[in-house]
Amino acid sequence: MLLTSFPAVAHVLALRPLGVALVARGHDVALLSAPSAAPLLPPGVRHVVAGPDLDDLLALPRPEAERPDGLPIDVGHFFGGLRVTATLDAAWEALGSWRADLVVAEGLDGLGPVLAAAWDVPLELVSLGPVCMADVDADIRSTVLATGLPFATPDRRLDPWPAALRPPGWEAPGPLTPVRAELALPDAGSVPVAVPAYGGPVVLVTLGTLFLDGPTLAGVVDAVTAGGARAVVALPPTLDTLDVARPDRVALRPFGPLGPVLERIDAVVCHAGAATVLAAVIHGRPLVVVPQGADHHVNAAGVVAGEVGIRVDAADGADAIAAATTAVVGTAYRERAAATARTIAATPGWEDRLA
Repeated sequence: MLLTSFPAVAHVLALRPLGVALVARGHDVALLSAPSAAPLLPPGVRHVVAGPDLDDLLALPRPEAERPDGLPIDVGHFFGGLRVTATLDAAWEALGSWRADLVVAEGLDGLGPVLAAAWDVPLELVSLGPVCMADVDADIRSTVLATGLPFATPDRRLDPWPAALRPPGWEAPGPLTPVRAELALPDAGSVPVAVPAYGGPVVLVTLGTLFLDGPTLAGVVDAVTAGGARAVVALPPTLDTLDVARPDRVALRPFGPLGPVLERIDAVVCHAGAATVLAAVIHGRPLVVVPQGADHHVNAAGVVAGEVGIRVDAADGADAIAAATTAVVGTAYRERAAATARTIAATPGWEDRLA
């Protein structure tokens, strides 16, 4: 089995639960992605290293305009033609004579469909959330086909994103097979979960790993603690400390698994990244989402539509973030988040979908 992923953290993690299930079944499983994917692979999944990493792809010339939904104007070309032409030769070299019987690509990876078509083997896609919508899917396909390369049609689309969290007007790219959302990194290992003393609700604050700097994260943390909450802050790999206004109400932890953290908090304040939103709703925790870029605006619209959280734009300021944090720990949002968690738990899992 060959898994293929765009070289970004959330994209690789979208395939991790499936990789675990395939290895448990005794399959020979490899994941093809750039070097940065290495620490995110589960045991038993071999890393086929090929193509440029995200920073190198972002450095290539691209239009800077946005679509009405907040996605980059060239989203189809970036994940389709650009990614494929920059990676394909290296992929064939890295694969050598090894050939898969099945290719599974995450939903924004344009390379997997090309390999499946070239090998004439089945293709399955794993959705990365509502960003995998019909027009984006069509744009990826058309930009790859424009290069003269083949592009397979998926035999199945596996979708762990809860239907209740799809934005208004969302259109599926094709028939979907629901699958239970799981934490991609469930075990915190040796990192203890520290919670600040004092009173008030405990809030996990994270802005992901991409659209981020220290002052931006610190500003969100200060807004949360100004409203009387305590903050457990997931630092990105680029930071090892944070200058905040109320350090006695803040506990810092390195980037890593959130499962044990989510069991000890009351709400999540985040950027609306797909993996973080899923982790929160799996645990029935309400959200305050402060979109930063990429698919965040689309995911945030789904959070609001599902009534599991409140969207606040960064320009709205600290008072808005503080007020939203106070609101989501109230009964209504907590009950809706808990109901969504129960729906997720009742959905067939990866093992069921492999049968």
